[in-house]
Amino acid sequence: MPKQDAEILYPAEGIMVRQAIDNMGWADLGGATLVIDALEKPEEWHAVDDAIKKTTPEQPVKWLVNTHLHPDHTALNSQIEKEYGAEILNSQTTEIGTEGLPLPGTQTHCEIYAAPPCHTRNDWVVWFPAEKVLFVGDLFCWGLIPYIGRLNEKAQKQLGQVYQMLLRFPADTVVPGHGPVCSGVELARFDAYAQRLFGDIKE
Repeated sequence: MPKQDAEILYPAEGIMVRQAIDNMGWADLGGATLVIDALEKPEEWHAVDDAIKKTTPEQPVKWLVNTHLHPDHTALNSQIEKEYGAEILNSQTTEIGTEGLPLPGTQTHCEIYAAPPCHTRNDWVVWFPAEKVLFVGDLFCWGLIPYIGRLNEKAQKQLGQVYQMLLRFPADTVVPGHGPVCSGVELARFDAYAQRLFGDIKE
């Protein structure tokens, strides 16, 4: 398989997405940088480190958020913690209530919310309300049904609950854990497709 080069996207001012097989992002909150997810391959560290420092120069990485704990989202945790002294936020280190967890900066802020059990029992999403950018981890990938084990009635119900949660965010940009960055329009289209598919399965 040919090597896929990563592309740096800028869905909003101060928000960067490294789009490749595994997506990750970071944001300049003002006075601090937030990193979202940490890829699958430790050998990608130097490229990631260079990209973060180039786009947020002379600014500390204060937080690293893992949307869930699968290894393709956590491989660079130790490097990011060691290099920047970042606080790692995930379901093993941090509890999030129903009101979410805000991460403030001097220029903007984001909010972390726990999703209903779906891809894992502890999926998170990261929402930038001012920029209308939503990081969803592996809860949604354009053109793919998230892996949720057996696609039985219980799993279908869980997936429906998750998509209804995601659609409550008025997102202009949706950043999945894998695949192309898209918009809330594609998210709504995929929810409609999934519900129609599940209806056909029941019939």
